[in-house]
Amino acid sequence: MKKNKYLDYLNNLNRNRKIILDSNLNSKIKICYRINEDELLINKDNLTKINRVYLKRLGTIKGIVLDCELINFWNTTLIKEISKDLKNDKIIALDKVHFKNIYLIEGNKLTQKVFNKIKLILKYNNLDMNKTIFKIKNYNSNLNYFLNELADLITAYQIKDKKQKFTFIYEQVSKELDKRFRDHNVCGFKDNLCSTKVCLQHKYDLKRLKTGCCFTKGRVCPNLDKDHCKINCLGCKFFTCYPLRFKGIYYHPKDFLLIKNFFNDYQIYLIKFTLFTDKDDMVDILLRKKKVPKTPFEY
Repeated sequence: MKKNKYLDYLNNLNRNRKIILDSNLNSKIKICYRINEDELLINKDNLTKINRVYLKRLGTIKGIVLDCELINFWNTTLIKEISKDLKNDKIIALDKVHFKNIYLIEGNKLTQKVFNKIKLILKYNNLDMNKTIFKIKNYNSNLNYFLNELADLITAYQIKDKKQKFTFIYEQVSKELDKRFRDHNVCGFKDNLCSTKVCLQHKYDLKRLKTGCCFTKGRVCPNLDKDHCKINCLGCKFFTCYPLRFKGIYYHPKDFLLIKNFFNDYQIYLIKFTLFTDKDDMVDILLRKKKVPKTPFEY
């Protein structure tokens, strides 16, 4: 493998690792110190057993306690191989994953399995989750991202009104994307210039370069106001330019279990490719209450 390509893989891997680790635990998730008799502990011993018959035999459940080891992707074989290679300065496992966000992929797999079982529990039990979504045993702060994701999945599942459900999902995914771009500076901004525009600062007007991706079709997007976007558009937030994609910085709606679980393929297509559209309008489009609008550059 070429050295530059290896460095790109390594940088992408470390960036994705930091994004996963940089999460604070949802306040509605409580660390468990004692399991009550009417609470169900979900662990490796009973995860596969949970079905309608199993739940009927248990009777009424008033709460859920989750053993964090069920979503501990750090212990999966591939993640261990990568960690070992990085420690020994090898590239065997790293060459397998290339630019894949392997931490997200492995964590999502385990989180999805747990959520599928929790959906069954919620179906047959009327649980009060206003104050506490679930409790956790064997807490590991390195799993906060996926614990939060599981909590959001449960919250979205319990929202009956479709507009409220879609709005909640839209806002949660939007916050996460904002956090990635802002806190981890994935665009490489320095002195208001992104990493791909720095080399052009002596060739073009600085005002044009400082607008980043919001300068397109020969002019600045009308939604941009003083370096901030006036709307909340998921399609725009998912967009990354080719130089970033070449480095592995690329986000797809299906990377988010909230979107993958509650939207169909056509809705996911709309989320990804409907640009310059605010949250409320986009939710109505997903509900088929509005048509996909023309972009500001098509008028």
